[in-house]
Amino acid sequence: MPGADPNIGMMDDAITAMPGTDGTAGAPGSSTDGDVPDPGSDTTDMGDEPVMPPTFDCEGLEVKCEGGRAGEYACSGVDLMGHLSGPAMQGGTGNDIWGWTDPTTGKEYVLMGLTNGAAFVDISDPCRPVHLGHMRTETVDAVWRDLKVYRDHVYIVSESQAHGIQVYDLTQLRDITNPPMTIQPDSVVDTFGSTHNIVMNEESGHAYAVMTNNCASARSFDLSDPANPRDLGCWGTGNRIHDAQCVNYMGPDPEFAGRELCFTGDEGRGMAIYDVTDKSAVTQVAALRYSGANYGHQGWLTEDHRYFLFGDEGDELSSRINTTTYVIDVSAIRDPSIAITFTGPTSAIDHNLFVRGDYAFLSAYTAGLRILDLTNIDGGEVTEAGYFDAFPAHDNTGYNAMWGNYPFFGSGLVVTSGSEGLFILRPDPAFMQ
Repeated sequence: MPGADPNIGMMDDAITAMPGTDGTAGAPGSSTDGDVPDPGSDTTDMGDEPVMPPTFDCEGLEVKCEGGRAGEYACSGVDLMGHLSGPAMQGGTGNDIWGWTDPTTGKEYVLMGLTNGAAFVDISDPCRPVHLGHMRTETVDAVWRDLKVYRDHVYIVSESQAHGIQVYDLTQLRDITNPPMTIQPDSVVDTFGSTHNIVMNEESGHAYAVMTNNCASARSFDLSDPANPRDLGCWGTGNRIHDAQCVNYMGPDPEFAGRELCFTGDEGRGMAIYDVTDKSAVTQVAALRYSGANYGHQGWLTEDHRYFLFGDEGDELSSRINTTTYVIDVSAIRDPSIAITFTGPTSAIDHNLFVRGDYAFLSAYTAGLRILDLTNIDGGEVTEAGYFDAFPAHDNTGYNAMWGNYPFFGSGLVVTSGSEGLFILRPDPAFMQ
């Protein structure tokens, strides 16, 4: 969701009116606002074999998607395994979400942001999720909170003033025997106060706090010692970066082979690409401005780094259009261009999107989780393959319901977050290759 923009008051009102991811965990080059299946150090080697969904002993607790419904929720190809409300996790409204897979036990955990802190949930039995504990916000409550994982440590940021980065060693979750517990951070990085998002490049071992109170673009952090992030300073580019995916580039453009690039959503302007290989001399190498740009938000690369799927969080509202995802051809890094404009079936606003294999997983607020088929992306086609609508009231343009999702667990589960709490979903295994 946008932060510090002209519509902030309207968004806060909408939210308060809502009913009530070597031991890494997050997709490579993770961003918000995580080689599949790992981004969580899920250790399964997927190769070219089809994903075989695990058998969960739910004893009928799961709600299968049949005839277009999973209980009260409209759906297609996605079963409901479990659900926890915000209050059930000792919090208020949910915001962002990530995941971690314990490299020793194989258990899968949800890390979910809430207005008053963060929740830690064991979903190894997805039909009976266990809220292990809650970490309070470092200062005051805030709508915006983000969290990412690197080498078994979670890094939690917020737009709360003077919050910094809360750092916590997730292996301690193994020792919780009497949940829920009050969880304390192991340390707090205080070189900035508030920030909108934290971006992770697991390959390079660097994190980036975007749009901090003392740096409009991003601050770089060296995670050589995961427990003690080292601040490398502000990019100093002057652009307000809302979110990003940072990767060690392996796409088709030979000029940038092996360089560390960040693909960003630049507020109010569109998207941009930065070369951050040299943290002391970050340079913008390309930008794309498009008709109707309102609030450049977030996106994710296809696994071959040829396309960047990108969403503008304001265009549905300002241009009165249906949910729109821009498929940007970035095969020539210095000359990105829109290859496909995918329009969804509702007027819901798009938020966070991630790519796993040949499918994209989009959280589209009131329209819930939308799963996009990318198998013919080179042929100029993107289609909707499945969905789970966590907000039965309507699919209108607004900021209710689903904020984020994490589709990188080796089990094939997808977890989502937002005003309606935590949903644990099992999409058709065909979507999880």
